Amino acid sequence: MSATNDEIERRIEDHDTPRTAQRSAAAKRVAELARCRGEVAAQLDAIERDLGEILAESAEIIEIRELARFTDVSVANLSQWLDKRKNARAKRKKPTSNTSRGKNMSSQSKPSSAVPVSRKGSTVTEPEVTELARNLAEVR
Repeated sequence: MSATNDEIERRIEDHDTPRTAQRSAAAKRVAELARCRGEVAAQLDAIERDLGEILAESAEIIEIRELARFTDVSVANLSQWLDKRKNARAKRKKPTSNTSRGKNMSSQSKPSSAVPVSRKGSTVTEPEVTELARNLAEVR
């Protein structure tokens, strides 16, 4: 005796239901984690912008190397945050004429607190971000 078309369809559905539920659960979890990642990435960008701002604002009173020594945050990370801020500001500025460039050249003769660093393999650790965010709150 052979199964009817309805019986075959029911058997296939019964067989596929657990797999479909697993696939649906996996897809929902991936979507949830991706949304969460996006939110955290936006928060991290905001923190890095704040770090860049406070580093720039405090450049005349404390050097990057001193901050690194006092905070246990690497010079590479501090410089990266400061450079990221500078690069973001440079992209927003309009091109300047040669006369204003001359003015900028005289201000560049001051010693810079930024230390050139290779960005390869540079990562930001959560304790570093937490500590600098805490320091940022204290300074403000």
